[in-house]
Amino acid sequence: MDKQVQDQLKRNLAKWQGHLNQLGPHLTGSYGHVAFIEWLKTELLNMQYDFKNCTQFFNYCEVNCWRLRLQRPDKSFEEIRPIGYVPYSGLTSANGVTGTLTRWKRFDKKKIKNKLVLLDVYPYKTNRRLLYKVYSQLPSRLDLPSKLIHPAITSQHIVTLIKKIRNLGASGIILICHHFPEKLMENNILPFTDTYLGIPTLWINQKNAACLIAAAAQNKKVCLTLTGTYHKKWRTESLAVTIPGTLQNSKSIIISSHTDGPNSIEGNGPLGVLAILKYFHDQKIVPQKSLHFLFISGHSQLSQLGKKEHSATTNWLTHYPEYWDGEKNHQKALLCLTMEHLGSLKFSKENIFYASTHTARKLISHFSKTNQLNNKKILVSPRKCFYLSRTNAYKIPTISLTPLPLYLFQLADKQVTPDSDVMFKQIFYYLELLLLADKDL
Repeated sequence: MDKQVQDQLKRNLAKWQGHLNQLGPHLTGSYGHVAFIEWLKTELLNMQYDFKNCTQFFNYCEVNCWRLRLQRPDKSFEEIRPIGYVPYSGLTSANGVTGTLTRWKRFDKKKIKNKLVLLDVYPYKTNRRLLYKVYSQLPSRLDLPSKLIHPAITSQHIVTLIKKIRNLGASGIILICHHFPEKLMENNILPFTDTYLGIPTLWINQKNAACLIAAAAQNKKVCLTLTGTYHKKWRTESLAVTIPGTLQNSKSIIISSHTDGPNSIEGNGPLGVLAILKYFHDQKIVPQKSLHFLFISGHSQLSQLGKKEHSATTNWLTHYPEYWDGEKNHQKALLCLTMEHLGSLKFSKENIFYASTHTARKLISHFSKTNQLNNKKILVSPRKCFYLSRTNAYKIPTISLTPLPLYLFQLADKQVTPDSDVMFKQIFYYLELLLLADKDL
């Protein structure tokens, strides 16, 4: 790629990312998300690409206000600042829900009915080997921690407990976040994968929780407010663009990303997919194999739109087997490239390529050697329980560069603005991998 083309691509990315930043949070089905999809359509039409609309319907819970107040002895209320809310946990009226505060005790479950429950949440350490297997490290070996700690992993382990507290009759939950930095957990929307839980739940940090812990010991009352609107059969859509290949062998390659996210890094993968499409258009490149570019909706509401596959992309493939399964007159997908978290590599200690098969790992190794990459790469194969390998369920060889920064699920904020140079390098790697795969697979 010559310098003039690189400079133009960088300018396009800066403009596109600026537009995405202005939209703010774009969770599944939100007005920011709808606007982003409409913008993608316009950009695709400007490049003269036809696209396939894939419409789905789900129940959308839109939150507009959350607050917490502690009752004083004179019956007035003191504001206690929460640091976030659990999406799809539950909604209250504008007056909120008021109840006696109690602390969750594992062996004393009968005393929480109609009360607000304080639940302590500590970082959950996950064995790295349960998530993925390391195959190789390029260009040299790194010392990887045996345990991983991430807010998203921690949050998933409390969903079952939230449901248990709901079933015992509590009227609301306040999650006390222990040991994670306050700045990291501010406006985090975790856990984000479940459908409507039916019990309003807020997050609070340790500092602000001190007065609540004291209040619970004295059986004081708290008012929890989480207002919004619950929309049934809300519409969302995914887009698919195909560039037909010259070879009549029914082989295909998939390039995918999700269009929804709370901030401009978690949801900016489509800009990378769009950049590759523009490169093919401007350079008039005709691939040998058919290329399918997917802009998938549903990542922020996996319980409804990811369904049992636990991946919005995999769920989309379930409905459109003609793109990948090789049956009858269907195309056979040789590879899937998944683009996510663009511009965040400088914040990650490990640049991990999730490569699901020997073919995918061999392709990355060949690419790294021929391009003399200086930064270190770790090739891993995700376990079945680890959904980052988006198409692994259908045994499509998959390469996914997913840095997983710790702030991934924070609502839009300045600290989650992507690094444009890192973003360009990531997209360049994907483009070169795609060109190599089209030629050699």
